[in-house]
Amino acid sequence: MIRSFGWINLSLGYQEEKMPHRINEECINCGACEPECPVEAISEEDPIYVIDESVCVDCEGHFDSPRCIEYCPVDCIDLVE
Repeated sequence: MIRSFGWINLSLGYQEEKMPHRINEECINCGACEPECPVEAISEEDPIYVIDESVCVDCEGHFDSPRCIEYCPVDCIDLVE
């Protein structure tokens, strides 16, 4: 049985943390990242886009690597640790 609580999955007692991402102040508000997010965790705010860290799953189960990072033209997306 697998249960999902936010970005922590519990499966047979094994705990695996999903590493969400955060958009930093270098964001130029271009919007390239928003349509690439498979779980719609990215939204436009003022003055930059933001990632809902409670929704972000690091694209796990959707893509081999985080799409927001791949499509960001200014490298403004950081891993939250």
